[in-house]
Amino acid sequence: MPQRNERLFWLTGKGIENNIAQEISYSNDEFIKSWNHCVIETFECVKSNKKIDRCWLFVLATKDQGLATKFNKTLSDHIKKLNNQFPSIKIKRQVALPTPLLLDRVGNWPKTDIGLHVVNDNYNGMMVTYSYHEGKNYNIPHLEFIRLQELYDNIKDSWGKLKCDCHLAKNHCALGCYECFKIDCEQCQGTGWKDFVKWRKNGYLVDYSKGIPLAIY
Repeated sequence: MPQRNERLFWLTGKGIENNIAQEISYSNDEFIKSWNHCVIETFECVKSNKKIDRCWLFVLATKDQGLATKFNKTLSDHIKKLNNQFPSIKIKRQVALPTPLLLDRVGNWPKTDIGLHVVNDNYNGMMVTYSYHEGKNYNIPHLEFIRLQELYDNIKDSWGKLKCDCHLAKNHCALGCYECFKIDCEQCQGTGWKDFVKWRKNGYLVDYSKGIPLAIY
């Protein structure tokens, strides 16, 4: 699989006024000034004057797992400071659900998200699917085989429209697996998402007006 030279770390918060969002962005900018181990950038991804769910992105330019883990610990300390600074809201790092989503949730039951992997590992930033029951907890559903077939049918067209064609290499599958995508691809940069570079050039913007973090690109 391609060893991408970056890690994406996401912060999220529910129902945040624009003036508070601006203060959080300023605090994030000040926070990264203390990090001198590799290049890092931070982005305010939701642009809205309304009270709305929001997210911020930290882009860490490294493929070193040890360095990424060190940054994660430092980021945890920063999050604690943010929550002390703004006690009326809850800022947290997104560690499980794909962020951003690349299109609306697929299917009615189970629902499926197609988005970028957020876990701090070598798969970080790559296009993934996540199917679940939606409720108090996001649980992977138990399915009969016929439901698995329905799930596949629901997902395949959406996945096919999003995946990058750089995977079409000799001796590789036609579906788009992690081992296929090219790290130097001008469209996906190894993520598998054909519009990743386009989204990056657009400033990593996210639409959170529907209560889910949809990429704007």
